[in-house]
Parts: sequence; structure tokens; C-alpha cells
Amino acid sequence: MDAPIQIQKQREKIELYKSAFAGRTGALILEDLANQCFAHQPSWHPGKEIYSVFYNEGRRSVYLYIKSIVDADVNAVRPTQQETEME
Repeated sequence: MDAPIQIQKQREKIELYKSAFAGRTGALILEDLANQCFAHQPSWHPGKEIYSVFYNEGRRSVYLYIKSIVDADVNAVRPTQQETEME
């Protein structure tokens, strides 16, 4: 895919996430997701099945993905080195 098109799509995705999680409602949803997805606490507890750790880490991973996009600077999106070399 053409690097400028890929960059534009990435910027659009960031804008969509920022819009979806903007304002008080968005902040409350992100806070709830953080609490439900082990963002600020261990996902493993002694005595629990090891499989619950995998499940909890999956939940945590989704939250961290959403949060990283919401916190991203849309103007900082640049082509990767691989994309630059392909041009």
C-alpha cells in the first residue's frame, strides 16, 4: 500500500478513537475499561488458574491498544523505515 495512503488511514483511525473517547463520557468509559482490564493492577493472583492470567492479559492488551491510540499524536504519524524504503 502507498505510504501516504497508509499514513492518512492511521491518522483517520486516531481521530476516530479520539472522537469516540472524548469528553466526560469517553473518560468515564476509559476509566471503567482500565478497571475491568487490569490496566493498573496485576492480572495474576496467587491460587488462580494459569489460564485466567492469559485471559486477563488479553483484556489488558485490548485496553492498552485503545489507550495508546487515544493518546497518540495524530501529527506524529510518519512512515516506517520499511515503508520509506519501498518507495
